[in-house]
Amino acid sequence: SPAPVYFSKELFGVARIIWRIKVEDKMVGQLAVLEWNKPLSESDIPLFSKLCDAVSCEMQKSEFIQNSKGHKYETFISDILDGIIFEKRTINERTKYLDLAIKENLYVLTINTMTLYDKGNIFIEYLRDELERILTGSKSLIYKDNIVLILSRSKELSMQEGEMKNLSNFLETNNIYCGISRCFHVLPDLKKYYQQSVKSLNFGMMLSKDKYLLFYEDFALYHFFDMCQKNDDLEELCHASIYKLIEYDNNNTGDY
Repeated sequence: SPAPVYFSKELFGVARIIWRIKVEDKMVGQLAVLEWNKPLSESDIPLFSKLCDAVSCEMQKSEFIQNSKGHKYETFISDILDGIIFEKRTINERTKYLDLAIKENLYVLTINTMTLYDKGNIFIEYLRDELERILTGSKSLIYKDNIVLILSRSKELSMQEGEMKNLSNFLETNNIYCGISRCFHVLPDLKKYYQQSVKSLNFGMMLSKDKYLLFYEDFALYHFFDMCQKNDDLEELCHASIYKLIEYDNNNTGDY
């Protein structure tokens, strides 16, 4: 819409004015003001328009916004990774609102761009587009100078050998490394598995420089030793199947 839009309380329960936030012609979000202590009036619309412009100007300073494609899910995923959004109910509601079409099997892939001689945005955007082409249906964003992809696959398909081979060839051609988390199943666990992909990337670049596709499973033991040294929560490293066995034992008086 070229101007803020008013929605009556019959539509949402509380009347509100909504408009888009744009940065360099990319829509990066929406802002809403809700009717509360006093009724909204026509004089509120130009004031609200100024507020949207002010927010847009402030967001232009954000490197994350500059690197985004303007997809609504980018900020959402970034907020999960930053720990700003962590409640399961909120994450699930936002996932439905954004229509992300998340499937049963999820993976986080983190691609390191620090090894590139040319760190220009154009080249990184090219890499991002190519990675999305190779991994069809993935959601990507540029986060902390890395390219992060959320790969969503059905139980029947999971990761395809062909696409992994194409990905490995592309990474080797461009001399970049990719860490891949274990499989997980719900978006509220995203931050934990993102950290797995980063760990596999960091350990792999030190220990397996001849490999460009780095699976967390191959470096979990190194992560375990690292966490022992730091006295972190070691349960974070347990495979999900362990908890299924524990649950089975509790329900069936078993000793698996």
